[in-house]
Amino acid sequence: MPELQLPVAIGPLAIFRQGPEDLLIKWLDGHHAVFPFDYLRKSCPCAGCGNKHGHEAPKEAESGGCGSEGCGDGGCGSHQQGVLVQGASGPSDIVSLAAIGRYAVSFTFGDGHGTGIYSFEYLREICPCEACASSRQAG
Repeated sequence: MPELQLPVAIGPLAIFRQGPEDLLIKWLDGHHAVFPFDYLRKSCPCAGCGNKHGHEAPKEAESGGCGSEGCGDGGCGSHQQGVLVQGASGPSDIVSLAAIGRYAVSFTFGDGHGTGIYSFEYLREICPCEACASSRQAG
């Protein structure tokens, strides 16, 4: 039986905090991406937030909301407005992360929201770096 070859892995080599408000992801293919915490929070792919793998840049948050459609007042149902997790510096602060199998990561944010599953493919699609943003605009 011939050996099966998987496509080139897109998974991260390392994920860690870079400064007080950014997450650095070093990918297996050598790409490095810095994700501001609020960008990740506004890009949440969970059903309650409504991005549902929308592959769009995150919406700008209305004051007090998470930035998700229908959530100017905590209406996404996944967190309580104005309540922060102990130790969080703000609603978008990442207070913990967990691997989801070998394909994704989940974050718990300062506002208590933690139901979004960020697949590695999704994170690459929403990468905020200039090269990736230019690539999205071009095609």
